[in-house]
Amino acid sequence: MRHLRDEGDAKSFDPVAVALLSHHWLLFVQRRFVQIARKMDLPPQRIEAAADFITKKLKPNPAAGFRMPWDHHQNGQSRAIRPDVLVKRGGVGFTVEVLGFDNTTLQVNPYYRGLYEAIRESRHGGAPARDGGVRLSDDHQKHVIAYVERANMFLKNLQQRRRTIQKIMAALIECQQGFLETGQRTFLRPLTRTRLSKMVGMHESTVSRALLYKYVQLPSQEVVSFDIFFGSAGTLKGVIADLVADEEPSLPLSDQAIVDALRERGFTVARRTVVKYREEMRICASYLRRRQ
Repeated sequence: MRHLRDEGDAKSFDPVAVALLSHHWLLFVQRRFVQIARKMDLPPQRIEAAADFITKKLKPNPAAGFRMPWDHHQNGQSRAIRPDVLVKRGGVGFTVEVLGFDNTTLQVNPYYRGLYEAIRESRHGGAPARDGGVRLSDDHQKHVIAYVERANMFLKNLQQRRRTIQKIMAALIECQQGFLETGQRTFLRPLTRTRLSKMVGMHESTVSRALLYKYVQLPSQEVVSFDIFFGSAGTLKGVIADLVADEEPSLPLSDQAIVDALRERGFTVARRTVVKYREEMRICASYLRRRQ
């Protein structure tokens, strides 16, 4: 505001806005415009106009408009996340597609595969294994067998991981069908990896490793981490955020009202827990969210 004043542009400078920021900050953030109007002996409409000028013309974090020369990502631009699993709505229910496990794109080199088969035949009474007419030495045969079998084991583990992810996703679809149908986090059911591991008949560490740092694309086209399906804290935060987003601006929900709304949805939490999660998500208290 001082910079605008020094520039001398009357259209971009509002002295009432300066007074709001300098002398009535707490009342301004609480949007108590009538009380400010009494103190400044001005009409409430004039105070509202100054507040509108502040919120629309000024930036609370002006340094965010600058970046270092080597930073080529503009502010607010997020990196694209490629999903590992696609969940699509089919004719009946949902279908699951695990990406990155195509056998046609990853296979053992045909040259080594041919040598491996020739060595196996020679060990079962066939002709000696040769490479371009040259008989393979014992060391050469051991090298081919060791590396081809390691490659086969690697491909086998990839396919096993693919089947594991498909099985886990099928169980998640069964458990979180309401969330997948609507895309709304309020329909997420409390779930832990321990419970999911029992549902799919696997060890909990196997489930955790299979889903670590992986993302799923929902039928709504939203890409989310698999972590969204687990943990009451993440689920509660999502529900709290949705409740606040849908509240009446003139009658925001108090922390106790949020507790009551959560109880109706099957979540029993203390008021201090709601306050903790609300503050972690940087959601202001109800009196600061009130809009006239």
